[in-house]
Amino acid sequence: MNSYILKKEHLPAYLKRLSKTFDVQVPVSAQGITLFAPYEEHLELDFASHTRLSAKSYFLPQHEVPASLRRRWLSTATGGAGYPKGAFRSKALRCTGS
Repeated sequence: MNSYILKKEHLPAYLKRLSKTFDVQVPVSAQGITLFAPYEEHLELDFASHTRLSAKSYFLPQHEVPASLRRRWLSTATGGAGYPKGAFRSKALRCTGS
């Protein structure tokens, strides 16, 4: 894998090119608050201040499913004798990591 160093004076042209294909979010200051905003050519980028919100909200999902439950339905046709068709047996409840 090759590594490249992007000079600061080339950053606006690079961001402009990226923004044609991707949704590029950049740190900008407005009224003393630094936030991420969609890239536009006229914006002055602020890399010196900390943003009010973390950039992780752009990379990670808003919520995660810690576990999901899957039910096994039994019927007399599949050996579930004594259970009505479509009955649920609690032992069949399993956690699946997905």
